[in-house]
Amino acid sequence: LANCRHLSLTCNPKGRLARFVETNEGALCLLMPEDTNDRSFAMTSSHTTMLVSALAIFTPDRAQLEQAAILAQKVLDDGSAEIAGVARIYFDRLVVLGAGCLEGAAREAAWKCLELTAGKVVAISEIGLDFMEGSPDRATQYQAFRAQISLAREVGLPVIFHSREAHAETLRVLREEGGYEVGGAAHYFQGDLEAARQVIDLGFYISLARPLLRLPHLQEAAAGVPLEHIVLETDAAPQPFKARRERWTEPRHVRDVAGKLAELQGTSVEAVEAATTRNALRLFEARRTEIGAYVDLKA
Repeated sequence: LANCRHLSLTCNPKGRLARFVETNEGALCLLMPEDTNDRSFAMTSSHTTMLVSALAIFTPDRAQLEQAAILAQKVLDDGSAEIAGVARIYFDRLVVLGAGCLEGAAREAAWKCLELTAGKVVAISEIGLDFMEGSPDRATQYQAFRAQISLAREVGLPVIFHSREAHAETLRVLREEGGYEVGGAAHYFQGDLEAARQVIDLGFYISLARPLLRLPHLQEAAAGVPLEHIVLETDAAPQPFKARRERWTEPRHVRDVAGKLAELQGTSVEAVEAATTRNALRLFEARRTEIGAYVDLKA
């Protein structure tokens, strides 16, 4: 390793890490056994093998490596039931934070949580860009957004993205990071017809909420978008930043939004309900079984 300035450990001989060494002088690639490529959400076997390999390379004290193996086996032997219990605990949301040297650890923690929750996570949401005054600095937003899209592609889950005063930039990052590979929806969409077409062209649904009841330009856009590209949402999180409670968007407003969409499209509420439900199920197809545990999908 004396002349190595970039060492890649991977179990995929055709992946980007393996190909990186072909065009970069001073880069080396150490391939893991094919059997470790278990292709699960968090790639537990491959990650463990890569970690042990890295320890073997960079830890001169073999006794430390053997001790690490003993401790890992103890966790497997004694902690499996406890870990499974944690996975069964209900949660509304999970936040994993990590920057700088801890960014990789945070990403790995997010993958592990997806795996341990056995598919209860149905989408990578609500991610995106927000350029309103007072929002986090844009460099941080770009970094986080790109990492979150990458995570969505890794685990094969749709992206529900947020865009406020950043429509063009949001779509640019989604395009550059391959967000169209997993698709998703434009959360709380409030753009015009041209913006809607751009979202649809990128492979995403238009998600409509209560703003449809009051914004003329959004009503014009909704009238021009085929129902096959629309889903409805509640945006039901608490909204204390709105001074008046009656301005909140809540589940009880979904039928009002469906009625307005039916009026704009010149069709029935039942037709809107059927179309948007089909679209939602298609959007979350990868987690249809898990969703079926909470919602009657027979209809």
